[in-house]
Amino acid sequence: MKAPTVYGDNARSQTAYTNIPAFYHPDSHRDNRAINYCGKKNTIGTRIRACRIKKGLSIKQLAVLSDITSEGLSNIERRSSNNIKITVLAKISVALKEPIESLGCFEILPESTLQEKLLKAILLHGHTKAQAAKTMKISPKTVYNFFTKERCNKETLKKICLYINKFGNK
Repeated sequence: MKAPTVYGDNARSQTAYTNIPAFYHPDSHRDNRAINYCGKKNTIGTRIRACRIKKGLSIKQLAVLSDITSEGLSNIERRSSNNIKITVLAKISVALKEPIESLGCFEILPESTLQEKLLKAILLHGHTKAQAAKTMKISPKTVYNFFTKERCNKETLKKICLYINKFGNK
């Protein structure tokens, strides 16, 4: 008769347990798991997962807090690209009580043109372009034209510059 293993008689359960990565190992500290997970990837998904792990939340708990599905949140965390709707990122940011810029990888955005500065300001505040237009008291079509045709009148330009100065320096 074979002696029982530490994790049970089933060799499969023992193998499954010993193959678990370090960040899921029960002896690992929560912060170390989060740091180990991020590794070389620095995407929005890895930042969200690291923050969630540091706060001790499961995917289901964070999904309930942020009012999105757990499947959707899992997909965001696993995604290798940074494509995520700003409204969803804003919900997750509020649920984690973390600033949106710490989750959004926005520090790497360029700021060489006024359009790039405006886009960065919009993202840092967690607005959509339509919400930013409403805040600036201009039409969404004007914002769209500013991004595509790179022109606007002086009054609109003044409103855009005020928005950038107010929200771009977080």
